[in-house]
Amino acid sequence: MTATETRSIADVAAAAGIPAHTGTSIDGPVGTAASLHLACALPAVTWGSELFGPLLMRAEHLATPLRYEGGELHLPDGPGFGVELDPDAVRAFARS
Repeated sequence: MTATETRSIADVAAAAGIPAHTGTSIDGPVGTAASLHLACALPAVTWGSELFGPLLMRAEHLATPLRYEGGELHLPDGPGFGVELDPDAVRAFARS
């Protein structure tokens, strides 16, 4: 589902006064950060989300890992999605 489709569904839920919940497939940290930003931007999303993909990964991809604390994923606040890839990790995962 695209962000536009998600937004449309959330707008219908908001108009009807129905709380919404978001989730993803098991995304990496960049996809998770993007999904979190979308969820935080949608007023209907009041039941949280399931964005735990990075917790299941054996290797870190970001210069500063996403912050999970107290059962919550905290919204990164840098430019873009608020995350920065770790260049060494990118090289380690690159295929030639």
